Amino acid sequence: MAAINLAQVQPELKQHVIGSDEIALSTAIANTKIVNSSINEIKEVLRLVMIKIGLRSQNWPSEEEKIVLIDHILKNFGGHTCEEIRLAFDMAMAGKLYEYNLKGEQVPVSANCYENFSCLYFSGIMTAYRMWASQAYNHLPQNKESLLLEENKTITDEEMQEWIEDWVGKRRDLLLIPNSFYDWLVAKEKIVLSNKEKRELLERAVQIREMFLIDQIKNEGETSKYFKQFTEFKKMKHKKEFDGEEVLKLKEIAKKIAVSDYLRSQQVTNEVSTTPEG
Repeated sequence: MAAINLAQVQPELKQHVIGSDEIALSTAIANTKIVNSSINEIKEVLRLVMIKIGLRSQNWPSEEEKIVLIDHILKNFGGHTCEEIRLAFDMAMAGKLYEYNLKGEQVPVSANCYENFSCLYFSGIMTAYRMWASQAYNHLPQNKESLLLEENKTITDEEMQEWIEDWVGKRRDLLLIPNSFYDWLVAKEKIVLSNKEKRELLERAVQIREMFLIDQIKNEGETSKYFKQFTEFKKMKHKKEFDGEEVLKLKEIAKKIAVSDYLRSQQVTNEVSTTPEG
């Protein structure tokens, strides 16, 4: 029998078998991007994962915290889909996502939020998901469009314009307007404000902030954290001098008002342009 040179024998290349998680990934990335989803759709998937991880209802984010969380998601994970959020948390709970510890060792990421569903916690799960998805995507059939698996996906001007246009004419809570809208519209000189206009926006922001705190106290009672905030707010308003975090909140609300005014102006422009000539 002829001798066989084992060094020349090529090992048989094993074809990667696509598992159920990769099939789920294939389905998830084919859905609507978060940036193009409604606020209610985002809220619904967050509600679902909070229930799944066992977060007690009394520790769910307040409406104000939800606004911050949703804005964080839109800014940093807007290119993913709501279905990917569900997949990420399902995998985290099953111990299938990993992160690196201080020793550089790969360890399962914890799905335990310790009763604090924060932006940091959400980012930890999604970052671990991205690590897995970027590898798993390579095994998917290559006839699908590559969707947002890059670590530092950014929203293009075209996507931002489409995102803002989607808000025109929609009756959505002013406080849910993403902060990134203002920054982009100012950068593109679509919003140009004088110092007088900025002061007027801050005065309107004081009224909206006050109404928000009153509504929260009505919903949660005087034992909620908002009662203390409202007490401090009233003192500052009486002195006509705001400080600390309240200044940042008022500036943020003022920016949202400016965007809201811009959206209304676009709606009027659209209505005029579509009115048939008599």
